[in-house]
Amino acid sequence: MIYVVTFSKEVTQGGGKAVLDYLWSINCAGKGDKLTLLSLTGETNLSDIAKSHGFEVICLNLYFSPNFFKNLLQFLKLCIRDGVVFISNDERSTFFCSIGYILGCIHVVVLHRVLTDIPLWKNPLKNALFIKIENLVLRKFTTRVVAISEHMKNNIIKRNVNEKKIDIVYHKFNKDFKFIKQFAVIDFDRIKLLYVGRLQEEKGIQNLVKMFGTLPLQRNMSLTVIGDGSLRGELNNESNHNVSYLGHLKITDEIYQSYDVVVIPSKTEAFCFVALEAIQNGRFVIYRDIPALKEILVQYPYSVSFRNDEELKQLFFKLSKSINIFNREFDSGVTLNSLSRYSNKQQSINWNKVLNQC
Repeated sequence: MIYVVTFSKEVTQGGGKAVLDYLWSINCAGKGDKLTLLSLTGETNLSDIAKSHGFEVICLNLYFSPNFFKNLLQFLKLCIRDGVVFISNDERSTFFCSIGYILGCIHVVVLHRVLTDIPLWKNPLKNALFIKIENLVLRKFTTRVVAISEHMKNNIIKRNVNEKKIDIVYHKFNKDFKFIKQFAVIDFDRIKLLYVGRLQEEKGIQNLVKMFGTLPLQRNMSLTVIGDGSLRGELNNESNHNVSYLGHLKITDEIYQSYDVVVIPSKTEAFCFVALEAIQNGRFVIYRDIPALKEILVQYPYSVSFRNDEELKQLFFKLSKSINIFNREFDSGVTLNSLSRYSNKQQSINWNKVLNQC
């Protein structure tokens, strides 16, 4: 039996979207007859969508639930079955799955937001304790450890985890990369920039909005922010008439194709769906030079990176002066071949290899 275990609630979150990817890909790998989503937050938007696609779902609320002990007991019963594989996608479900490993089940860990470069908590003692527990789980209580990027694999190796038990399974894009739909053509009379993502510190959105407000009056440039998060109120105070907030929206190809340039200022990422979506729609991309983003975008010629806020400011200044900062030639063969690892087919192949080793 294969359980995809998660605390994610919404498909719109990166983790929730990844969970659906895992279900579809494992199903395509021929493992669907024994595949179940195990939601540890009870009935959620994610569990409802999984059911609507025909997947078996078990909901056990282990998150401040009045039935916590009853649900925990049911969870432990699942752990002691023969031949059980648990695939977890976040640090909380990993903790519970490690109990299952101790009780005898086979356990695969999928690390989604853990092992990135920014601490989960501001309290250094809490972070230090978490890292110690996490290291113990990765080294002792897992059968396979699955990284979602080369950058993440390197981070896991730094934790002294045996490299032989680490696999890379990239997230997949919803559609295979066979062509890029429509290439952007920048109209320098009115350059439209787009940010898509959570409004949180590690995403770099605060510095982006603040910098946009300090530039000389940008009559030919505007920034649209799609997303929500803890910084929403603060960002409203920082913004000017050239920055608009659309809140949380379901992102479509049509939305991407309404803008010229996608800006990804993240300070840390394990992976980035937005980068793939921008490429699929042929948008120009400005991104921070961090390993996970570079891994996706380095071969995409309509992209340019920056290392710090001053470099980003210079890129915006050049755009405002109608200087084309995207000057590499496009080679569709090279670009699309480099993106094939993010296809439906390749993710199914990768999951099949992982599960065959359990």
